[in-house]
Amino acid sequence: MKNRNVILLTLILLFIIFAYVSCNAANTQKNTQDQEPHDTAFKGSTFLIRMDDLKAINIAANYLKSLGETVSFQETYIEYHEAGKTAAKISLIGNKTIEYSGDYLEVRLYDSEDPVNHPCEHCTIIYITQDGKILGQNKIFSDSPILDGESE
Repeated sequence: MKNRNVILLTLILLFIIFAYVSCNAANTQKNTQDQEPHDTAFKGSTFLIRMDDLKAINIAANYLKSLGETVSFQETYIEYHEAGKTAAKISLIGNKTIEYSGDYLEVRLYDSEDPVNHPCEHCTIIYITQDGKILGQNKIFSDSPILDGESE
């Protein structure tokens, strides 16, 4: 009888340990899944935020090359735009406007024939979506150079 009680007690103890370990393992798997973002916009935003400047410039330059343009610039400016509650209206070349509701990067490539006296004469803007795709481009030309403290 004593051996039977010891065996029964051992089985009960093993069952409790097994139940505890299996419940804890299921809970650990659930916590790991909760940490992964399910929202595709969040995943895309992470892609943009983690992208370094050279990668963004490379994507923009490759896009321009694919259009047959010669890529040259002296300065760059990269700005991250977070999605708002309403879609952003983005001006593109050819007086076109698109609406985009996700996060995006604005990559500006500044070029000038005379960078010393007239910096930032030409500006090409490339818009990169949160998925790394190109929304389009725009170009800005400075007709009148900015005069530093001079008046006419």
